[in-house]
Amino acid sequence: LQRKSAAAPIAAESFIDQLTAEQIADRDPALKLPILIDLQTHVWWRAGGIRRMNERADAFLKSLAGARSGIVGKQVKVADMGRVMFIEDMFLRSETDLAFLNSFGMKAAFDGVDLFPPREAALIRSMAPKRVRILGCVDPPDGQSAVDSLTYQCEQLKINGLKLYPPGPDTRGWRMDDEKLTYPLYAVLRKHGIKNVCVHKGFPGSFLEPGCHPEDMTRAAADWPDLNFIAFHSAYPFEAELAEQAKKAKVKNIYAEMGLLAGILRSSPERYAKCMGTLLDGLGPDHILWGTDTPVIGPPHWQVQAFQ
Repeated sequence: LQRKSAAAPIAAESFIDQLTAEQIADRDPALKLPILIDLQTHVWWRAGGIRRMNERADAFLKSLAGARSGIVGKQVKVADMGRVMFIEDMFLRSETDLAFLNSFGMKAAFDGVDLFPPREAALIRSMAPKRVRILGCVDPPDGQSAVDSLTYQCEQLKINGLKLYPPGPDTRGWRMDDEKLTYPLYAVLRKHGIKNVCVHKGFPGSFLEPGCHPEDMTRAAADWPDLNFIAFHSAYPFEAELAEQAKKAKVKNIYAEMGLLAGILRSSPERYAKCMGTLLDGLGPDHILWGTDTPVIGPPHWQVQAFQ
């Protein structure tokens, strides 16, 4: 781990051959192999760049570039964290078989355009259609505009799930169990047969802390039992709250995703072990999902190696 990005070479047998990858992507029922699916990956610089942003948004992007710089041992500009870095990190420098590319909204904090629009995620998917799935995004406070956007993403972009972010660079408030703002979005997903509702929880940083606690997931999960509610980052450091809610929930549709937790494994192995034990006890192994938050803490290979 001290070698950071200079992790051990990846053995050829760690990669799945192209035919197998295509069978996986095509959901071949005859294929039953362990595969590595990364639920949280990003592109942080959209085509054409960003013309303007508010102070909180600027600090957010600088923190992402700073985090990667600290891992790889050299300065990284946020403008370098684009589609090329994504392809190299995920498919040339790791054992990842299938990557979920996350969109990012908060257009109010930037130049009136999503920081990383779903349509651009769909474009990158077209470059590697057997290896990439996409999560759409909307800003719930946008109301009917968000509903219309999500409908378009479901019908035209064929997204595989929705990614939501708590107030942060865009400080407008909303909740997962908000019947006025978020429930209409869940109805759109249900109508189009899309089950995954992913949300940033934990790791406040550039996000306002109240929205980073998972307490608003329980009622939403109960009211929408046919949807999966996935707390990204496992709500760390509030994972005990997430585990307690999952235990008490009448339905079993609350999940935890592990993005960024490798940073805790690296800096505090004991705290990481406690976190994993809490999640296993509260949610069970089938409700804990692998994710890395690439490219923020470097290519995912060292995270896979460290976890193994």
